[in-house]
Amino acid sequence: MKTTQNQSTEMKFTEGSMPDIFKRVEEIAKNLDKFQRMVLGETQFTPPQFCVINELSQSEEGGLSLSELARRCYSSRPTMTYLIDTLEEQKVVTRVKHPTDRRSILVKMTTEGKKLRKAAPSVSHIYADCCSILNPEETDNLILLLNKVNEALKGYLK
Repeated sequence: MKTTQNQSTEMKFTEGSMPDIFKRVEEIAKNLDKFQRMVLGETQFTPPQFCVINELSQSEEGGLSLSELARRCYSSRPTMTYLIDTLEEQKVVTRVKHPTDRRSILVKMTTEGKKLRKAAPSVSHIYADCCSILNPEETDNLILLLNKVNEALKGYLK
């Protein structure tokens, strides 16, 4: 096995192993998904569907495009199309023509969707509790560091 050294941080990684930071991020993501599924278990929504509903409930009355929903929910456009198809079958959302751009379609919540969103549990207070172990400076530093790693990863995706 070959060992590589990152000169800027003097960290040593064994080639083929995932650095601990990525293991922690992956563990947090899995725990977050488990938590969201547990909380949403009382509803008909999956976490990705709930993201769509949540984003639409916070948007203007005109709705959001599929591309914008995909961006806000960290999803691909084909996945978002599938999510919207499913939610549309459930009468939670509807597609409408864009008022000024004939080529564009907007997604809006139906009256039934708005009722279901209001009945869905709020998790923001639980997120706040989980993060309350960090002081404001630690929170800012964590966000800064995670953004740096994310930007570095994006560089490899181009």
